[in-house]
Amino acid sequence: MQDAEQDQKPAVSRGVTRSDSAHGSQHQLHLTFLDGLRGLAALFVVLHHASYELPRHELKPALARATDFIQAHGHDAVAVFIVLSGFSLMLPVVRSSDGWVRGGTWDYLKRRAKRILPAYYATLAFSLALIACVPWMRAPSGVRWDVALPALKTDAILTHVFMVHNLHPPSIFRIDPPMWSVATEWQIYFLFPVFLVLWRRLGISMTIVAGFLTGYLVYLAMGPFAEVVSPWYAGLFTVGMAVAVFTNPSYRRSEHWGDRYLGVFAAGIALLVVLSPSMMAGDGLTGTAVAGLIAYCARHVFEGKSSTERPRILRLLESDPAVKLGTFSYSLYLVHFPLLSLTHGLLRRWGLGPNVRLVLLLTVGTSLCVAVAYVFYRLFERPFLVRSRAGADPQGEHGASRRPRWKTADPAPKTFTS
Repeated sequence: MQDAEQDQKPAVSRGVTRSDSAHGSQHQLHLTFLDGLRGLAALFVVLHHASYELPRHELKPALARATDFIQAHGHDAVAVFIVLSGFSLMLPVVRSSDGWVRGGTWDYLKRRAKRILPAYYATLAFSLALIACVPWMRAPSGVRWDVALPALKTDAILTHVFMVHNLHPPSIFRIDPPMWSVATEWQIYFLFPVFLVLWRRLGISMTIVAGFLTGYLVYLAMGPFAEVVSPWYAGLFTVGMAVAVFTNPSYRRSEHWGDRYLGVFAAGIALLVVLSPSMMAGDGLTGTAVAGLIAYCARHVFEGKSSTERPRILRLLESDPAVKLGTFSYSLYLVHFPLLSLTHGLLRRWGLGPNVRLVLLLTVGTSLCVAVAYVFYRLFERPFLVRSRAGADPQGEHGASRRPRWKTADPAPKTFTS
């Protein structure tokens, strides 16, 4: 099986990489700005959780105010990931000849498993080993880490192994709290083929309606706990799918009757968001904004504009630091929480004050997370990416690019909050 690097064709324009599928002539586009967006979103999650390690009342007012924005919007980053996931998985579909996932549904699910599970289970084992080996990480001590405890319980471990801990209230935040959103996205992957059938028969607008309706019905069925599970992410996933459809040059709005009334359906979804709980409304607004940003950037990329002609936000997302961070954003998302908690525990034992601890967590702690995440990427992500055939469908929201190289051509949680 050839490496992805060996199958790469010359880029068609700056910010776009095109490769041929091993299963046919279907072209797959890799948009580098998506990696940048993933990387920055993952970094924001790390800063969000670092800022939450210290209670606000223990900090100086100026420092507390400086972290207010990060604390208020950390949850939005997962909405970004979900929209990115829908867009990335849908983009090769809308550019295919048959309008379906490459190799069929079963091959699609195997590729998703290969992409998501190795790093997930490696992080699960790492977190459990860390908890077992560090005594003060097993006992509540009045810090943020307490929500992950008790971690070494059978129900917590088994629900994480089967990736259903997001549906089990006692276990959802145990072991490694951000893992709840990985389970949620994993479950949405199984809905993707269903959404594709709806898209082919009724159009993308009705697919969006179905996505939000599915999430809202699950919300009603689950009760208050649904606020944590965020089932409306299914709707945000279809919004990402829609962006892939609308940015496809061959798209014709009149092709399906539902798309003729896109404005009506959009207004209905907006009304649902307004009438919904605040968290659902916030995620809906974030998802809509991210969808607009992706469409805006994709349009400029597909037009083949030079670097100087591109908007600043696109140049930022295509910058080397952002794209490089995006290559291992999934590992960064997985491992950062226990590492931050371990770092904070050490800083407390050294007798440092809360303000100094927070500054060190935001700087040294974040840097440590990035460094360890890169090691995880090399050990538990990159080997599986290298073995993948070129042209495989892109990653989900928490994932990074399938291209394992640092250099891109010049041409994949609700985060845990209190």
